[in-house]
Amino acid sequence: MSNIFLLYINVIYKINAILNMSENFLDDIKNYPDGNDSMKYYYRGPFPDIERIIYQFLNGVDRDHDKKDLHAKYDAPLSFSYCIPNLRDVLTRIFNDPDVYDIRWMAYMLATTYWESASVVTTNITRPAPRKGNYTTTQTFFPIQESGKGGKKVYAYPVKVAERPNGDAAVMESHTNKLYIIPKYIMEKSKAAKSPFNRLKIFAGNKVSYKDFDGVENIYYGRGYVQLTWWRSYAEASLRLKNNFDLLTSPDLVLTREISYEIMSEGMRNGTIFANGHMLIHYFCGSYTNYIAARQIVNGCDKADNIARIARAFEKCLLHVLKPEIKDI
Repeated sequence: MSNIFLLYINVIYKINAILNMSENFLDDIKNYPDGNDSMKYYYRGPFPDIERIIYQFLNGVDRDHDKKDLHAKYDAPLSFSYCIPNLRDVLTRIFNDPDVYDIRWMAYMLATTYWESASVVTTNITRPAPRKGNYTTTQTFFPIQESGKGGKKVYAYPVKVAERPNGDAAVMESHTNKLYIIPKYIMEKSKAAKSPFNRLKIFAGNKVSYKDFDGVENIYYGRGYVQLTWWRSYAEASLRLKNNFDLLTSPDLVLTREISYEIMSEGMRNGTIFANGHMLIHYFCGSYTNYIAARQIVNGCDKADNIARIARAFEKCLLHVLKPEIKDI
């Protein structure tokens, strides 16, 4: 397609993000490849050799070995070897996701998971002499709880939740003593990337204090692959993905791999839940690639350079394995 048509499509993306048009409209537009640049990153092929992708990420794309080496032994530092099963699981979920077909999307999702889910753990494998003792290593690609559980941040204040007989949910904040009523069908009138939870009204008829409010108390600190925070985000994720309030009443469900991945995929692709309207397609479309600005999807500009470097490494590995005919990588 011509450069003029590509420019036209990119303008449409931005207008759509501002006006919050229908999700179907966005889907129609983003499925148009725009020539060689788009096809370079487009992948709808067979399920790939995940073990080879892992090997290439750990050892670099210039080192290639027999397949038996990939399964038997990785030349990675021991400190990272414990993350390999987790990376394998995330890769499997990405390649089983029919809505993720751009290699740069895959790379940035992997880099985000790598960064946001990193935690320090101590293994029970003892070093040989002369360096005796247990290994302290980094665990990543695994849905974790936020370190410190939010500390004194506002989103870490306790909140009580109660499901009402009519299917709605009542939420009371401890730090404001304000009561909110969430209609079960609130998402039906919501457009693709626009959260209705920002417009929730305080229940004026409340005469009960937080202490006397009958509900389940939770703290909505960061959990999962993207460190989901704030009770409103948990409520939106629950209604969008499960059509109920399970993630609001039981936030630790976000720590399961399946739900954690669904939240990441939905939010990063469609600008919902945690992404504030920012979508992968805004930063990776046709020949346009911006790994640094894409950080706005999850957390403003925080550590954008670091995550961009990791994403580029993943892109290089994925292109090497998925698109071997491309030499300029």
